[in-house]
Amino acid sequence: MANQSTEDKEIEQKIATEFIEDERDKLIELKSTQVGFAIAGIGFVTGLGYLYFQGSAVLMLNIMFLSLHGGSLVEAAVQLYLHRVS
Repeated sequence: MANQSTEDKEIEQKIATEFIEDERDKLIELKSTQVGFAIAGIGFVTGLGYLYFQGSAVLMLNIMFLSLHGGSLVEAAVQLYLHRVS
């Protein structure tokens, strides 16, 4: 019976340590998210500016879509880069 409670405590300790987030990981995620959102925001404003100057609505939607997609890809790349550097 004592052996089972010891095993339960070990399992609970392993589970607790797996869910602890590292402060460095939080900062890296924050920085990469900022870069991704900046790229997506610039693309969004570019698409709206293109439409404002009598551009095609289809091309404006493509600009916005590509900027959102590119922002997400750059966000992942920045996150990988920052993990390798630090």
